[in-house]
Amino acid sequence: MLNLYDLIPSIEGFQFLNQAQDLYNVYLTTYSLLDPDKPESLNYIEVYMLGFSCKRFNSLKPATFDKRTKDTILYIFDGFLKQYPDDAFVYICDNSDGRARNRRITFGRWFNESNTVYEQHHFHIKYLDTDWYSTLLFNRSNNYKN
Repeated sequence: MLNLYDLIPSIEGFQFLNQAQDLYNVYLTTYSLLDPDKPESLNYIEVYMLGFSCKRFNSLKPATFDKRTKDTILYIFDGFLKQYPDDAFVYICDNSDGRARNRRITFGRWFNESNTVYEQHHFHIKYLDTDWYSTLLFNRSNNYKN
């Protein structure tokens, strides 16, 4: 059985406090993208974005690895993925501190360690002198994955 932090439901997902009293928000957001090649009644595609943010209790103290934080975030993500098994999800890494690449690598490692049902595909683009790192996740048996 996993040793998870206590979850507090929020509008878009869940919040929790870790041992360092950092506040994590783990969320699922939907966006509608316009597909002009489809008939008007079907021209919107729902896109799901998984994410999490952290408000550090003590920003002067260096961050340390916390297995319970990792397990709690992955537990919530797993719930979202199971709730929408035929959909794809985008995870975009925060780059406010220039560490998006590190976050994508860490997230990919976490996901690989705990998951065998979902595929992940990583992407990197440069836009206006900013690096963007993201991951596309979907069920390996998803009929629409191609």
